[in-house]
Amino acid sequence: MGEGRKLPLNEVSFYANGDEVASGIYLQAKAEQLRVPGDLAIIGQENQPVGIGLGLTTVDHQLTKIGEQACSLMIKKSNGKIETPYRIIERDSV
Repeated sequence: MGEGRKLPLNEVSFYANGDEVASGIYLQAKAEQLRVPGDLAIIGQENQPVGIGLGLTTVDHQLTKIGEQACSLMIKKSNGKIETPYRIIERDSV
């Protein structure tokens, strides 16, 4: 991982809990005529499509890859036998 862009001391940074939140911050900043980056630096999470069009920096946790690794480990440790708990929630359709 390389060194990121060094922020000026007067620049405010937001690290949002998702790209949707980061997009809202970005759009509000633009509505108030703030420069992104420049006046604000914004980073989201989850690499969602909403952030792509706006050019938002994001943290991609690669959840599909994590799920694949977790499943692979589970299969390996279970000797090929996997039982997953479930319950049926009966409502008006049955």
